[in-house]
Amino acid sequence: ESVICARVSPDQKAIIVKAVRDSDPGIKTLAIGDGANDVPMIQTANVGVGIYGQEGLQAANSGDFAISRFKFLQRLLFVHGRWSARRIGILICYMFYKNVILVLPQFIFAFLCMSSGQAFYLDYPFYQGYNLFFTSFPILVFGVLDQDVSAKNSLANPQLYRDGSLRKGMARFFSPTMFWRWIGEGTMQSVI
Repeated sequence: ESVICARVSPDQKAIIVKAVRDSDPGIKTLAIGDGANDVPMIQTANVGVGIYGQEGLQAANSGDFAISRFKFLQRLLFVHGRWSARRIGILICYMFYKNVILVLPQFIFAFLCMSSGQAFYLDYPFYQGYNLFFTSFPILVFGVLDQDVSAKNSLANPQLYRDGSLRKGMARFFSPTMFWRWIGEGTMQSVI
């Protein structure tokens, strides 16, 4: 479940992370460090967290995330990590869905017009505006404001973090079944 290293060289730390990753390709590793000697370990892990430490900023600058104290790791994982997993899972499905709705009617129309090259949409403003308004605005609003569970509730119930786990394709936020349901919905709306 976890490995804690003390009094080992920077190269040995990186080797340990690599050994854990190689033991099971499905495992995602998280490395946390606060000094320059932790940089190879942080860079080898799937997710690296650097802590602003007394030894300088090398670890914080080399990590995927930087926190000022170790105690903030719990909030980073259980609150922001969960919210991020949910947002990404839904947005992946949404991006494919909106593209199916945009492209499939044009594809069907091409068959009905015997591939004559006749456009189904006005190029401007609809075709270009669709991607601008239906791609940027919902993503910005959803990405900033979506919180299905409050931060306080996420911290009080750490088991909620498992909702974003991709183990065995059974995640609550993103799964092949969910993806194909979105694609089916987009296809049905395009045909109609």
